[in-house]
Amino acid sequence: MKGGVEKKLDKIWEIIYSYGAERFGVKSGNLKLQKEPAHLKSRRQREIERLVKERRCLRKQWKKAAEAERKGLEALQGDLKQCLATLRRAECLRKQHKKKEAYMDDMTTITTTRACTKRLLDKLQKNIQWARMEIKPIKSGSISIVKGQLANERFHINEPVPTILEKPIESLGRWYSAELKDSKQVEQLKQDTISGLRQINSTALPGKLKL
Repeated sequence: MKGGVEKKLDKIWEIIYSYGAERFGVKSGNLKLQKEPAHLKSRRQREIERLVKERRCLRKQWKKAAEAERKGLEALQGDLKQCLATLRRAECLRKQHKKKEAYMDDMTTITTTRACTKRLLDKLQKNIQWARMEIKPIKSGSISIVKGQLANERFHINEPVPTILEKPIESLGRWYSAELKDSKQVEQLKQDTISGLRQINSTALPGKLKL
């Protein structure tokens, strides 16, 4: 720096103040007027913003600095550039990272009224969306029985849920169709049992291992 001691001290003080103001900000007189950020950013994003502000401040100082000071400022800019590149690369990888998929078992719900069913479906939809999952209506089914007779009641989970009049469904090991008769269920159970025993009998295992 050129000039006397007082001029040098003033110049150093200006550099320190401008650098601190850019990096840490200036404390406001009324803290109640300060608004909270609309969107909460991650630690890495806040660090990237801070480094960008520091780099801008260093560029301004580099333009005003003497030749002897520019080398030191250039070294600081190089360090900031490397840090920014690393943080931005990590942030890019985070955005490109595929979402993890999860699956859940079948769920059966029973209610007594149409209104209760709608409320229950709304709560289930909110909880499942909170867990970043979704219900597929095409793989679901609904049964509505009024006074012992099937009713054509339609429910929706973003899309219409098929009824057993359109598509039979299986729940707890039993198939439900539009007929709702136990005689067919008994016959189906016999067929499944016979088919299973035949498959077991056709294996090459000895008799004691087939039990």
